[in-house]
Amino acid sequence: MKSWSEFWENDTTYACEKHKEIVENCTINQQIELVNKNDTVLDFGCGESSKNRLSNAVKELYLYGDANQIIQRLQKRYKNKKNIHVLLNIDKGGSYSIIFMCSVIQYLSKEDLIKKIKYFKGVLRPGGRLVISDIIPKKTSPLKEIFTLIKLSISNKFFIKAVFNILRMIRSDYGYLRKDLGLSKYDKDEILEILKTNGFEPHLHKNIGLNKERFCIISLTE
Repeated sequence: MKSWSEFWENDTTYACEKHKEIVENCTINQQIELVNKNDTVLDFGCGESSKNRLSNAVKELYLYGDANQIIQRLQKRYKNKKNIHVLLNIDKGGSYSIIFMCSVIQYLSKEDLIKKIKYFKGVLRPGGRLVISDIIPKKTSPLKEIFTLIKLSISNKFFIKAVFNILRMIRSDYGYLRKDLGLSKYDKDEILEILKTNGFEPHLHKNIGLNKERFCIISLTE
């Protein structure tokens, strides 16, 4: 396995269904807080979590990811949902009032990130917002991620499954990819400067997700 896209097509980092449900509900709830019924939204790197609640909160919802098998499954799931559009080609989507990129940035190289930021600038409407969340600070230790999962698993009664999942991840393709490709990390000043340089007005925001060590930036188009 040579890429993160290949991994996401065939595997997951969730310890169990309860873990998956908790994370997905947290993300959707926080996304809904940022949208309104007039928004046309792009969820970039959307994953496979249910998007029905988000779609009910906006005018149009576009879903895109570069894991083709996931996109094909989403197309079948939402074929009868009129305001959900699953994109095989990102250029077919049009323009947006808000773009979410939740828990994606860590899997992109800095060069890829800058390319995507420039693309987003071109498809956001005047006054539109780019929301990048789950940004990992450079000094964050992997042990803190493990501690966050363990703490969550204890309070939600899936501790044993969490421990087994940590061991599974270390030995799986995820562990090899993380060792070979790593995760992209950014200090706040660095990512703010990247966004400013590419025509955005960025502001720090509470993270979308459960990990309080990470952070979110909401950027307005100039």
